[in-house]
Amino acid sequence: MKPILFSTPMVQAILRGEKTQTRRIKGLEIINQNPDDWQFEWYDYSCKLPWRFTQKSSVNKQSLKERSFNQEAIKCPDGKVGDVLWVRETYTVNNGQYPTDLGYVFKAELGKKELEYAKELGVKWKPSIFMPRAACRIKIEITNIRIERLNGISEQDAIAEGIKYLIDKVTGYCGYDYINGGYNLMTGPFKGYKSLWESINGKGSFGSQWVWVIEFKVV
Repeated sequence: MKPILFSTPMVQAILRGEKTQTRRIKGLEIINQNPDDWQFEWYDYSCKLPWRFTQKSSVNKQSLKERSFNQEAIKCPDGKVGDVLWVRETYTVNNGQYPTDLGYVFKAELGKKELEYAKELGVKWKPSIFMPRAACRIKIEITNIRIERLNGISEQDAIAEGIKYLIDKVTGYCGYDYINGGYNLMTGPFKGYKSLWESINGKGSFGSQWVWVIEFKVV
């Protein structure tokens, strides 16, 4: 069983039943060096063969005749349909130094006031990448995998990524974003997802790169 990392807001969205998709770029690094030069060809749905891309700049009369144009065959590193993954999330270990239940404590299960209290206590959160499997409390099953351009995400899929419709309790303005507060007013799901992606991968990182679209359900 393989692990998969999620940020705290995304873990919360999974637990609320609002997030059923995730987009990943691992394994597509060669393609994304110049994503516009690659054409997605096909995938063997029997899962015996990997996904295949053709480099458009390598295709000409000679290469077609000799079948020498450049192709890349890629497998999704997160697994295949039916695989179960265990979720890694931000956590800490309480061995009695904090006035909460002993054992693992997950950042995603704390509210705003609890997080402020944790900060006062000096709680040291551990990055999700270091979370051991023994601490896992969420498992997801892959229900579908496909490939598409990142900026080709539909508004419906953006909502499936955990983008939530929010109404500001003070101003009454509304918009879409992945956490409460701090969102651009009157934005749609697409811009909300762009905000999410760039909060994780850096400003200006949202573009035309190819991504795995992994659909899942909690098990």
